[in-house]
Amino acid sequence: MRKPVVISTLVLLAALACPLTTAAQAAAAPPGPSGTGPAAPTQLKPIQAVILADESGSESPTDIGYEQAAAISLFNGELSPRSEFSVLGFGSSNGPGETAVDIYCPFITVDNAIDRARLTSCASQIKARTHAQGWDTDHEAALEQAVYQLTRPGPAGMTKIIFLMTDGVLDVSNSPQYGPPAVRNRNALLLIEHQTLPAAYRAGIQIWPLGFGSEIGQMGPAGYTGKQLLAMYAQGGAGASSQCPGENAATPHDTIVQSSAYLAASLLAELSKARCAAPPKVVTVPVTPMRPVKLSVTIPPIATDGMIEVDKSNPQFQVAYYGPGGQRAPAAGQQDGQTFTLVGIGQPVESMHIADPLPGNWEVVVTDPPGVRAGHVTLEAVWGGALEGTVNAVPAQPTAGSGWDIQMQVLSRSGFVTSAAALQDVTATVRIAGSFGERTTRLSLGTHPANGMFSGTVALPADAHGYVEACGRISGAGLAADRRCLSSMVLPATGWKKITVIVKFPTGNTVHPGGYLTGQVKISNGLAAQTGTLALGELGPNEQVTVSPAQVPMPVGQSSFNFSLRFAPGTARGYAGGAIDVMDQAGTLVGDTTIGVTVVPAPGLLSQIWWVLVLAVLLVLAALLAAYSWQRRPDPADVRGLVARLAWADGKLGPTAVRGRKGRQLDLVVVMDPDRARTRIRRGNPGESNVTVRRDGSHLLVEGKNLPLRTAETGRLVPIEGDFGIIVNDEQRHKGRRAPTGSPRAKTATPPSRTPLYDP
Repeated sequence: MRKPVVISTLVLLAALACPLTTAAQAAAAPPGPSGTGPAAPTQLKPIQAVILADESGSESPTDIGYEQAAAISLFNGELSPRSEFSVLGFGSSNGPGETAVDIYCPFITVDNAIDRARLTSCASQIKARTHAQGWDTDHEAALEQAVYQLTRPGPAGMTKIIFLMTDGVLDVSNSPQYGPPAVRNRNALLLIEHQTLPAAYRAGIQIWPLGFGSEIGQMGPAGYTGKQLLAMYAQGGAGASSQCPGENAATPHDTIVQSSAYLAASLLAELSKARCAAPPKVVTVPVTPMRPVKLSVTIPPIATDGMIEVDKSNPQFQVAYYGPGGQRAPAAGQQDGQTFTLVGIGQPVESMHIADPLPGNWEVVVTDPPGVRAGHVTLEAVWGGALEGTVNAVPAQPTAGSGWDIQMQVLSRSGFVTSAAALQDVTATVRIAGSFGERTTRLSLGTHPANGMFSGTVALPADAHGYVEACGRISGAGLAADRRCLSSMVLPATGWKKITVIVKFPTGNTVHPGGYLTGQVKISNGLAAQTGTLALGELGPNEQVTVSPAQVPMPVGQSSFNFSLRFAPGTARGYAGGAIDVMDQAGTLVGDTTIGVTVVPAPGLLSQIWWVLVLAVLLVLAALLAAYSWQRRPDPADVRGLVARLAWADGKLGPTAVRGRKGRQLDLVVVMDPDRARTRIRRGNPGESNVTVRRDGSHLLVEGKNLPLRTAETGRLVPIEGDFGIIVNDEQRHKGRRAPTGSPRAKTATPPSRTPLYDP
């Protein structure tokens, strides 16, 4: 248990060494222009999405299967690995023991195969509810829970989206929380209109509803058809993403399909619109035994991220992906500058994600292995462009009454895009704003097609004056729009034919021998561009001072630059006075200022670093305290407090229960017997247990030899075989504090069992 303390101390000492080294280097090096390291590659903006799946009584097993497949298609089809999804199922809450919304998983990212598998497991829990589980359609509770989750603190910079799948209209006629029976649907609709949708709008949450089935077009108890309600939901949330505000398809709207069989393709299309990606290309073909089927899709040069998804009627179908050069893509890794990630291998839905895909025709080959029945496959391809733009103006400072040339270039991860063919679907515009108002001009590739530069001229009025701003914007289908701005000052048409210079330098400062002081020069040049000179004058014989740079650029218009004075190590102590002169190209003095500096001895080493020593002691103490606290902290995965017991669907409980001991896993042996009264549960060893229980945050993970890994809630039955299962309660959750609550209509947590008999 001492190893963390040693590691923390070593890390701390290394951290302390870095500031000392940096300070020493800063003292020895002359000041220079500020800068940054290489810019990070442009990435697609991630999304944070909640999937709402209708589980009402009208849902058939086929509908549920398609809802599950649609959710999985959504996970696999997302282009940004930083995106997060949460899966919820909803029906209604009509009485005790019922909840309108079931949260099958919190927000989980899609950045690796394990997380995508967790999301797939969540989607597989979507079910058709029975009458006893609340099988009406409570859109209000579902939307309210989704808005609540998306407004909780989380990663910044994400597009927030709700995807709603439903086959019916709002119906809460049997839900007493909405008031008397006659007004329940009206009250629920009022809550949606005046509370839930405005909250989504304020939080910037898009709502993309997807309706299916015959009931969508019918009039509901609330006085609206399903289509009318879904249109209201879409229009009540936030509008199109700020990255593609001009794309009409990107504005949230309702989508109605005839059958749940179209859910996956339609939901993937909604995802593409919501995240400013190109609409997916969908192709469905039959697969016959032992005869490979070839499908193709074209990825344009402007794409920076792509995804090819294959929906297989039989998971045993084998799929291969080939790039434009005919080379087969690997399941993972890099090839020709591309990065590949294949997810869902051996599953009904698999997808190949490609970062920086090669443009051109991609081929997908599907093979039906021997002994596998014929079927069909559906190919869906989505691509997006994470591009940036640069904006430039000539001249840098425009003159009133003249034209101002604006230029933009498109930048991808690999550099500037220079191909006119790649830019044919890209639009570039510039908005000029100043004392004259605003003017917008579309830029063209016509004058610079060879280098991929968009350009255009904006005429400034003769009375323009003051500051002016030029904001360029690139956009296009499948592209995340980028906006870049620059500011300048409008020069008057006449009466501005001279050079003026302002020199700023700190006075009354102190400097050590061998040290530096910096100043600034501001130039207004109404003549031709030229090079001036920066010089020192009126210095004493013992004042060893030099100025850098000695040459001064003087472009037309307004400009500024920094300079530095270096006081040599042999500079005499005491007051150092003089002047800084700026001359134009002809040698005429156009600006100056005085120097007033006191040269003082450099302080001793101890006086310079005493604060570092004090800080080091404090950091060491803090590290030791943190390490001690870390060693003493409780393990959130400890299964102590968990109590497992047998249970049947009719409410019957077994005679014994097993209490968790210290550790991260509760091992159980369920001894089944045809006589239910003799079926029992006991504690097992890791090698012999047939059921294990672990903690996963506020949820539980239950797994067994014949029981796939699933997420479970405390106090709820986890089926094992037939109507038989186990119930796991958490005594720690209820001991000494209240259980957390969610929605106002959330189900009250089940208290722990009071069984006195425990397996030793």
